[in-house]
Amino acid sequence: MNTKNPIKSYLAQSVHTNWKHVLLALFIILIAGVITVIARNFPAIAGVISEHISTEMVVDFPVKLAMGAAPIILIIKSKTYSEWKELKPNILITKKEYTTGIFLEQFLSAFFGVPVLAVIWVVASVADPGIVDNILTTGLIAVGQMFLLVWTMASLVYTLQFTRLGKNDQTLAIVCLFTSLWLAVALQWVFGGIIGLPAMLSAVLHTLIGLIVLPIGWVITARLYEKVDL
Repeated sequence: MNTKNPIKSYLAQSVHTNWKHVLLALFIILIAGVITVIARNFPAIAGVISEHISTEMVVDFPVKLAMGAAPIILIIKSKTYSEWKELKPNILITKKEYTTGIFLEQFLSAFFGVPVLAVIWVVASVADPGIVDNILTTGLIAVGQMFLLVWTMASLVYTLQFTRLGKNDQTLAIVCLFTSLWLAVALQWVFGGIIGLPAMLSAVLHTLIGLIVLPIGWVITARLYEKVDL
């Protein structure tokens, strides 16, 4: 174990602990996504499912599943600083370093589902070239929204764990998820509905806002850890 760099040690231990769960989830999403994009082109299925729902199953749903899987798994399996120190007493890590580790973990995990999503979309484009326009508009916006959503959700979870909401993990998770979701929806209403920004620019802005929220959450959480024993 790398004791000279506690943050690397934390990340290495997290990979060792969680990689099977994350890979299994992404593999299931990949298989289900590929089957869906192929099956939707069968006449028997196309005649039952509406075109809108069929397109959403390829363009929007895979984004939420693939990009949300790893961050949510890591949040569910995350520990507080005190719990981590009790489980891994051999890893010398300060509260600030631990906070950096969990936020860096969330930043990186948001990208884990991108290769899975890329494969699903490539298969979808080959099976139905007409869906490419939807991928380059609705799909790209959904990607930007998911970066914003998972980074905002992580920031809220790790900061609100010090409040009364943190006493109930289920309530905390639901509040953070829906707050992040409504933020993403509201921003898209502004960017797309009011301002009328192109899909690519809208996706970039969502991502940039997420990149602003995440370090703010890191600063707040690090300071709270210094003041509160959790």
